[in-house]
Amino acid sequence: MGQFLHNFLEQCGLTTLTKEKLKSQNRDTVDEGEIMEAIASLPLNKSPGPDGLTSEFYKAFSKELSPILQKVFTQFLQAGQLPRSLRESALILLSKGKDRRQITNWRPIALLNTDRKILAKVLFNRLYAVSEPLLSEDQYCAVKGRGVLQAVAVIRETIEYAKVTNCEKYLLGLDQAKAGCNTGTCGLLYLSMASWFHLSIG
Repeated sequence: MGQFLHNFLEQCGLTTLTKEKLKSQNRDTVDEGEIMEAIASLPLNKSPGPDGLTSEFYKAFSKELSPILQKVFTQFLQAGQLPRSLRESALILLSKGKDRRQITNWRPIALLNTDRKILAKVLFNRLYAVSEPLLSEDQYCAVKGRGVLQAVAVIRETIEYAKVTNCEKYLLGLDQAKAGCNTGTCGLLYLSMASWFHLSIG
């Protein structure tokens, strides 16, 4: 399987990143500016995690809390391990608004502590800075400046173009249930490594 994936990905002409570019974001320290930016981006009116501290609390005291979080987060990264408080969550069930007697119409939601969300946002911003060049123009989810409405617009334009040019086209809509759960972790890991390091894995 490994050799097959290697040969397949080599033929795809993947956009890759240099180790130097990765190194610029792969730091084991966090600065206060990153934390302030992450706190500012927190959405309001969200349920807190087990510690009960909301986004509003962190926003109200961001200047006082940023230096503390900077030291704590840096310690976590250098130790390579998160404390128990950042690994805990409160699990609740939310109804999908359909027949509540069916278990498939409920979905579990993990309420995380806000400090974990802040650290995750800091790391996400770093990852996004280096991963954006790897994303396809057709990737609309989780990409700044893009949204589902753009995807709908592209589909409409394609249909209109087919009508005007009177050419035969096919439109296929796929919605694979639980795609993330059904995708092999080996393939995902190999693809990620290939993108980061110029297929330097064998």
